[in-house]
Amino acid sequence: MKIITEVSSQDITATLVNDTSPFGETNHDRESNAKLREVTDIVESMISDVLWIYQQNKDRNEASMKEAADIAKHVLLSIKEDLEDFSEED
Repeated sequence: MKIITEVSSQDITATLVNDTSPFGETNHDRESNAKLREVTDIVESMISDVLWIYQQNKDRNEASMKEAADIAKHVLLSIKEDLEDFSEED
């Protein structure tokens, strides 16, 4: 028997970042920091994948390929803007 379910991006994000914040209690923080490292590895990989999609499709002529590049570029620029705001805080 095959069970199929739909999962939203919010559900995935909530599952990934659940229990990643430290509380100041050694045992909890050890576990939350380990999970945070896993999440950051996933995020880094996903950003690399999105960048690859942009680079591979930005000069293509097909409408769907250009759309993929545009979607990727939009999120990459959004991340860049967030990081610029972050760096200005320090």
